[in-house]
Amino acid sequence: MIGLEDNIDFFINEFGEEIEHNGIAKTAIIKDAVENINFYDEKIIISTFPISTGNIVKYKNDTYFINSEVDKNKNTFKARLKKSNYIINLIVNNEINEYPVLLETSAQGVNSNKYFSVPAGQAQVMFEDTEELRKLVMVYNTRFIASKTPYKITSYDLSINGFITIIGEKDNTVVEDDLTNEVPNRWSNGNSRYIITNINETESLSKGGILKISPQVLDREKNIIITSSFNYSSNNTIVATVNSLGEISAVASGESIIKITGSSAVGYLVVGVDVLPVSIDNHIINISGSSTIVLNGQQAYTVSVTNNLPVTWTLKSVYSGGTAGGTIVSQTTSSCVAKRTTTGAFRIIATIKDTNKSQEMIIN
Repeated sequence: MIGLEDNIDFFINEFGEEIEHNGIAKTAIIKDAVENINFYDEKIIISTFPISTGNIVKYKNDTYFINSEVDKNKNTFKARLKKSNYIINLIVNNEINEYPVLLETSAQGVNSNKYFSVPAGQAQVMFEDTEELRKLVMVYNTRFIASKTPYKITSYDLSINGFITIIGEKDNTVVEDDLTNEVPNRWSNGNSRYIITNINETESLSKGGILKISPQVLDREKNIIITSSFNYSSNNTIVATVNSLGEISAVASGESIIKITGSSAVGYLVVGVDVLPVSIDNHIINISGSSTIVLNGQQAYTVSVTNNLPVTWTLKSVYSGGTAGGTIVSQTTSSCVAKRTTTGAFRIIATIKDTNKSQEMIIN
């Protein structure tokens, strides 16, 4: 009979499988610990390299812990593996780190077959014993989330070689918790759960120009959050002001920072006001909207103007001295709603305020 110890190289070559041991690619023999595989899927590892209790072994896309004493022979190391059954997320230096663990409500001792129960309202977690994790979890009241439930650490134990065992008491959820991804206190320390979008970082206006902004709020999964209202403020109202509708008015040359807040999200827009406004003759006006309106129907129109200068809206007949076949129902400095009241073509005209510069569209 061929002996394993004296022919380990042969067995490794014939039956060894690729694994990752503490982050390093290795080859070892992996076999089932029992004939009938159960939920815990425990295995046996036989290697020619040193292994220790608590080491992490990755095998076939699963993560295992060496959870027994290591049987060291002449040429081999043999131990039992237990599959990690949970991932605990912790924030380290503003980055989310994932840690495989053994999370149990009824746990089996590593060095014996003695079972002990974890009381209701508590969670027992076994981490690999590393210097980094000692600093993270061997701190009372450190919080973690498991099965969508927050816990705070109330005790820890190092009596099981290679493991840090902690006990967590059920804790209250706080608004900074990301329960979906199970990251405690994710939205604290300046990390907002929501972000302001649909605005540019910078905008340029000429003195007298008006810019209407329409921000949106997204969560970190890029879902739009319905926000009933936004708050706006300017850090330099001598240069630019902003009203409750998000309309920014250029007052004088310089720079102003507009702050936008909504649903706990904060965004900023830097507005620069030109020292020398563009000549009015060089401004471009473009009207957008349908060129047809049915009788008694209404249509909305918007305008884009160089430097976002404000406009006024009027309707006129296409014929000199004629009567316009419609009315302006409502208007802002950049949009309007027109209604047809009679048949026949008419013109919708956008004129830059306090100038004769205008653009028109024929409505049929």
